Amino acid sequence: MADSPASDTPAADADAAVATPAPSRRRSGMRLAGGLFGALVVAAGIGVPWMLSSPDTIAGLIQSSLKGAETDVSVERVRIGWLGPIVVEGIRFQPRDGSPQPVSITRVEGDRGLLAMLLSFGDLGRFRVSGLEVDVVFDKDRQTNLKALLAKEDMASGGDPTRRQRRSPVSTEIDVKQAVVRIAGPWTEEAWVSKPIDVAMVLEPEPGQDRNHGR
Repeated sequence: MADSPASDTPAADADAAVATPAPSRRRSGMRLAGGLFGALVVAAGIGVPWMLSSPDTIAGLIQSSLKGAETDVSVERVRIGWLGPIVVEGIRFQPRDGSPQPVSITRVEGDRGLLAMLLSFGDLGRFRVSGLEVDVVFDKDRQTNLKALLAKEDMASGGDPTRRQRRSPVSTEIDVKQAVVRIAGPWTEEAWVSKPIDVAMVLEPEPGQDRNHGR
């Protein structure tokens, strides 16, 4: 009977040995989860700009914004990063009916990267557009190649001004430098060509509100 307390000691030690690793396993699990989360953050940080820097991806985004217009969009080069400015070059709009190309843009450059855009709550900053050329060509029926840029719903409504206007979810400034407009038709052999035009536009969710233009 004197030996019974000693016989209970190994069992208690074994129970303690089994119970002790639980906190260690929790810490290991937390470290593993933290490592996976960090890897996902790094992958997203590298992958998002890489995916958006594809000319086909940007062309697809522009295409979707036209909402069913009968025009194919192409882009030559794209540079997008978290910190550096966004640059898109060689934007072309080609009507599917074979009519002349109505719009081409040599270069669009923003003044901020993806990180600044995300932290600005919808303010995309300022974009500078250079090399914008608009070629308006009338046919014998007085139809122009610009109709290829219009969505089918806009063409069906005939541009009804009473339609409800949608507010933009973002705000941005667009500075167009040295744009050129050409107008041609069956009534003349030579197209009318404008002088270089500078245009400043503002897109914002609440029209009419004061906005700091940074000028």
